Amino acid sequence: MLGIYRLAVAIVLFGSSALAHMQMRTPFPIGSKFDSKNTGVAVDYDMARPMASDGSDYPCMNAHHAGGHVTATYKAGGSYEIEYVHL
Repeated sequence: MLGIYRLAVAIVLFGSSALAHMQMRTPFPIGSKFDSKNTGVAVDYDMARPMASDGSDYPCMNAHHAGGHVTATYKAGGSYEIEYVHL
């Protein structure tokens, strides 16, 4: 009976972590599918994929080399709203 209890606890604890992926919606991250100015190959439809284990795509999975545009400008100490969406 203790084995079933442990299995149930493991499913609850580790099963919910698979639903923890999210993406910032506002301000738009580099390559965001929510940014109407991103088209074609500029859109990253798989933001939840892991980075390369050798670190070759650090930082930002090399998205900063793809060009793009400024989507927001901030000043230190300000208050800003950030929106996330579940993937």
